[in-house]
Amino acid sequence: MSKLLREIRAVDATYLVEQLHEQLGGTSLSDNHILMIRAELEKLMAGLKEQYHKQRYKSTLQQADAERDQCYRGLLYLNKGYVHHPDKSLSTAAQKVQQVLDKYGFGLVKKNYATQSTLIDALLRQLTQADMAPMVAQLSGMSELIEQLDKAQRNFESAERQWHQARVEESKTPSATVLKYDLIQLVNHKLVMYLRAMVHINPESYKALYDGVARSIKQANDAVHRRKSSTTVS
Repeated sequence: MSKLLREIRAVDATYLVEQLHEQLGGTSLSDNHILMIRAELEKLMAGLKEQYHKQRYKSTLQQADAERDQCYRGLLYLNKGYVHHPDKSLSTAAQKVQQVLDKYGFGLVKKNYATQSTLIDALLRQLTQADMAPMVAQLSGMSELIEQLDKAQRNFESAERQWHQARVEESKTPSATVLKYDLIQLVNHKLVMYLRAMVHINPESYKALYDGVARSIKQANDAVHRRKSSTTVS
């Protein structure tokens, strides 16, 4: 049985700790030491899962920001086209809308999250005011894009709330790096060493668990080797 490589990624560590926890819980062995190791794995599993969810919320937030940026740019590009439309009534309406859009410009998407949210909310209010609504209504597709931008902004706000909540929870638990280190220490210095000894002393009772744990660790280490190989090739 090999020891766990320290280069394991946090996401792979999360998967591994779940496997080991299940394997130790599924054995028919009456072994207090195994039970204690499983209890430690359970604590690490909870912490790693929480860190995984935090990263997922961050990814969701970034995606939500990209989607609202896309809607915003689409709004600007569409109105730019109408400004040069040969139909005078459409170009006149677009010019009125453009006066509002010029206050924000393409640079809006480069602002930080909070500033961007404030500006988009202000823009949406302006575009739906009584004096602007008739202008917007004349420009086919404009109302739909405004609705899409509003929806994208609400989705972003929801994702941002989840992200902030995840950060609050993160402050109550160790970092993924610390948890991963603790897992490596637990696996290499307690679980692996113990199973190596016990399979030698009592192979009939411990071989099934030994083999299962060995396979799980090998899978995790193989993932490390594949990642190293990929990095070297690229």
